[in-house]
Amino acid sequence: MPRRASGVDELDIRIYDAVAEGGPLTLSEISRSTGRGKAVIFRHIRKLAAIGILELREVGGVLLVGPSTAPRRVMAMGIMRAAEYPYVPGILRGLRDLYGPVRAVVYDDAWREAEDLLSGRIQLAMVPLLTALAANRLGHGRVQIIGGGSGGGMGVVRAPAGTGHAVVRMSNTELCAERAGLEGPRLYYGGAGEILGALISGSAHEGVLWEPYLSMASAAGLRVEPCEIEHCCLLTANSGLAGEYDSISRIAASAISKARSADVGAYAQLVGLPANLVESSISSYTFHEEPDVGRIELSLPAARRSLLPEGSVREAVIA
Repeated sequence: MPRRASGVDELDIRIYDAVAEGGPLTLSEISRSTGRGKAVIFRHIRKLAAIGILELREVGGVLLVGPSTAPRRVMAMGIMRAAEYPYVPGILRGLRDLYGPVRAVVYDDAWREAEDLLSGRIQLAMVPLLTALAANRLGHGRVQIIGGGSGGGMGVVRAPAGTGHAVVRMSNTELCAERAGLEGPRLYYGGAGEILGALISGSAHEGVLWEPYLSMASAAGLRVEPCEIEHCCLLTANSGLAGEYDSISRIAASAISKARSADVGAYAQLVGLPANLVESSISSYTFHEEPDVGRIELSLPAARRSLLPEGSVREAVIA
């Protein structure tokens, strides 16, 4: 029988969401945000603290409530806005059977997703390989890859005008740029939509995109070339969930194994992308029920160059 977290309800989710978005918050602030009395809120935050989702601390006689940096269960799962995870609704269903309410959080910026995973604002995520490796190192192991995901679906887009190449910082777009040997300067944008806009407007000559934005670029008349990324995004967790890794990985592997028959419409609605574009671009992805450590290790030389590309020193040193 699935192990459902006892007593977690919709008010718990509302409290958690308020704290994750704006925390740390006081009891009064949470009460105003949710429209419920402080006595009711206090009972719920004590319960959420007991199951390792929230952390309580007193400062100057005021109780502050924040997300746990080492959560022991899943309340939120992060995903990038892409065509590559048609199996995510299946993962969410499995997580809800195990934990009760679990919500999805959609990101355009991979490093923002990793920061939220490190801080405990989300507890589980599909994270680009390069981003996950960097977060593991910078977070002293507080983020770990625990399961499979998707590969492929990335490419280099070339526009007739502009200079430099556009990427999202600390993501697989930088890994692809290194492999393709794109000419500098490297230009950083906050997501695939912004990169596509820069290419169309002539603000950048080249850029790295993922599906369905590659299909959008092709439809706009831009030249598209594939960039082989064996492991694009992989199932990654906050290490506070270490005791749950096996259960979560099995849920994910089962859902990933059914990726080709997943409900694309439901997934497209989840990530806010056109269903026809998601459906037509899924064929460019491969799906892996578990990570291939050997293939990941082959990516390390390009990954090292991606994490500290040419120009890093001049970006960092302002003296």
